Amino acid sequence: MTRNIYQIVKSLPRTYWLMNLIQSIERLAFWSALIQLPIYIAQKDVDGTLQWEQTTKGLIFFLWALVQNLTPIIAGGVADKFGRKRIIVIGLLMMITGYLLFATQTNLLTFLIGALILGFGAGMFKPALQGIIASSVNENNSSVGWGIYTMLINATILFLGPIFISITKAISWQMLFIGCSILIAINFVPLIFTNIPKTDLRINANESNSNVLKDVFLLMREGKIILFVIIMSGFTIIYMQFYETLPNFIHDWVDSSSLVSTMKLPEFMTYSADGKRYISIEWLYALCSGLIVAFVVFLTHIFSPYNKIKIIVYGIGLTIIGIFLSGISQSGTILIVGMVIYTFGEMITNPKFNDYIASIAPQSRKSSFMGIMNLAWAIGLSGGSLLGGWLYQVMAEKSSLAKRYLFDHLMLEVNINHSEALTLLCEKTGLNRTEAMDLLWNTYSPYNFWLIFVFIGLISLIAMLIFMKKYSQKTVA
Repeated sequence: MTRNIYQIVKSLPRTYWLMNLIQSIERLAFWSALIQLPIYIAQKDVDGTLQWEQTTKGLIFFLWALVQNLTPIIAGGVADKFGRKRIIVIGLLMMITGYLLFATQTNLLTFLIGALILGFGAGMFKPALQGIIASSVNENNSSVGWGIYTMLINATILFLGPIFISITKAISWQMLFIGCSILIAINFVPLIFTNIPKTDLRINANESNSNVLKDVFLLMREGKIILFVIIMSGFTIIYMQFYETLPNFIHDWVDSSSLVSTMKLPEFMTYSADGKRYISIEWLYALCSGLIVAFVVFLTHIFSPYNKIKIIVYGIGLTIIGIFLSGISQSGTILIVGMVIYTFGEMITNPKFNDYIASIAPQSRKSSFMGIMNLAWAIGLSGGSLLGGWLYQVMAEKSSLAKRYLFDHLMLEVNINHSEALTLLCEKTGLNRTEAMDLLWNTYSPYNFWLIFVFIGLISLIAMLIFMKKYSQKTVA
């Protein structure tokens, strides 16, 4: 009989909880930067931002994601062999440096260097910490353990994320990223009080001559694992668009002003633009975190007896539906419905992704296996960054489409900033800003941008069904 959740939670050791505290604080910093960076880098109608091109944003996210998700493939093995706690310390120091460069640099090259340093640091940190967590759970509490892991991250984001963003952004954009570096520095406190068993600090003497690169190469020759992570890259591509591109899409196209009025939302949850008040992006994403906090442990407990791959298939299916609804309309209500459905898909898929990899990894190679898992994120997030940035600028960015309309329909080839394009369009057509946006929406159908990623998600879902059928219960259950 399945043990009740209380007994399972009680069986989780002190080290597990301390690692989750460290991970939650790190994710708070990461989330706060992640959902604001698309606006800070590329939004043309927001004061104090860099106002670079969407393709530039795509390049930054591409390099950041590539480094952050390729590094764990090697760093996981290094952590297993030379000390997971040591690797966490190095990762924290690098992340602090990266966020400080975001705060202080407005030159593209140095900003990119900041993204690379941050990526290296996070890439070293993640498999070392996840390896400790994976070693602290067992067959009886693994599913719920990874569910709690996801819940705690999102609880921190829900209750602290919007507050942290509001307070720091009220000072300046730069203070937002300085605040992220301070959050990372706080993690040294719980790390001091973390006692990791000696077997997790360094390898046994008879393994000391083993070559990390050789071990990684041998692990990557295991076809089932590599096939699994490549298939999962379809999900991670969708994931990237939800967090990298959807904030720009919401700011450009979605009208949530009626929801602000109907729900009588307080001013601190909204922002003003075009004479209306809209729901702030951080509060929309906080809703997603709230859903994860409320449901993820329950769902992981309910689904724990079932085939892990089958549950992942269900999760991917929901993310596809969710991302489609999030971008198909200018309605704030439909956006929220889409974000809710996507979130349920993500909270089913992410813990099972971790759970499946951890379940097939030997005890001495947990970090190595958790590192290989990041190959899916490397493919999906880096490829999704370049593809998403380029496609969004061509197909869906409001300011780019306004310039395009001026040329295509009014025969005006003008050399103006993107931020001025919509204003000029209004002047030339006699429309107000809302009417001009409707004109661009109906003329260029920017929602078609999302159909490309729906198609990618469907390929991933079909491939996962084939994978499940091929390996059956003996390897995926």
